[in-house]
Amino acid sequence: MICNDFIRLTPFANELEGATEKICTQWIQRQRVIQTLAAHRLSPNFFKKHFGERIYGAFITIVRGNGEAGNCPIILILLHFCEDKHIKLHELYLLCSELKNVVLFYFIKNMQGKVEDTVFW
Repeated sequence: MICNDFIRLTPFANELEGATEKICTQWIQRQRVIQTLAAHRLSPNFFKKHFGERIYGAFITIVRGNGEAGNCPIILILLHFCEDKHIKLHELYLLCSELKNVVLFYFIKNMQGKVEDTVFW
C-alpha cells in the first residue's frame, strides 16, 4: 500500500477542485508543454481535456481520500497514447512534472496563510 500523504490537503479539496480549469489551462501554457505537444503535432486543448483534466481529477479524488496515490486509472491510457504517438518517456515525465509544478505554484500562491507548514513537511 502506498502512503497517502495527500490526505493532508483534504481541507483544501474544494478550492483545488474549483481551480481545475485554471490549473489545467496554465499547464498547457507552460513552455515545455507547448514544445513537447507541438513536436508531436498534438493539440494542447485535446491533451488538456483528455489527459490533464482527468489526471488532475484523479489527484482531487486522492486528496479527498477516495483514491490511492499511485493508482491513477488514466495513466495506462496515457501510456498507450504516448506509445502510439511516439512520445518518449522523458517527454511524458516533463509533461507530468509541469502539471505537478503548476499545482504546486497554485497552492503556494493561493493558499498562503491558510496552510500550516506541516502540509509540506
